Amino acid sequence: MSEAPLPNDDRRPLLPWTLSFLRPYRRQVSLLTVLLLAEIGLGALAPWPLAVVIDHVLGGKPFEGGITPWPAVDVYLSQAKAALTHHNQLAFLVIVVIAVTRITSRKSLE
Repeated sequence: MSEAPLPNDDRRPLLPWTLSFLRPYRRQVSLLTVLLLAEIGLGALAPWPLAVVIDHVLGGKPFEGGITPWPAVDVYLSQAKAALTHHNQLAFLVIVVIAVTRITSRKSLE
């Protein structure tokens, strides 16, 4: 009534047998792996913009060398910030939070 166990030489290791089914989809699996690693890396960088806002906007810490590598763009950005917020750091923080919230909500709707 009971079946005899298979001899050891008839058994294939489970992992190579399972991976053999992925062989025709090697490119897709490789692409998914790269995309997954990129998502993990970008997810780890997610708190960085918030740290910049807290340090440089609320903390009053100046940007060393400007925000961009082009001085003319830095001057324009600082003038635009001053025009929008009238040199009020809290108003600038509110504008940044609203912009980030809108961008995040649009991404979640897609």
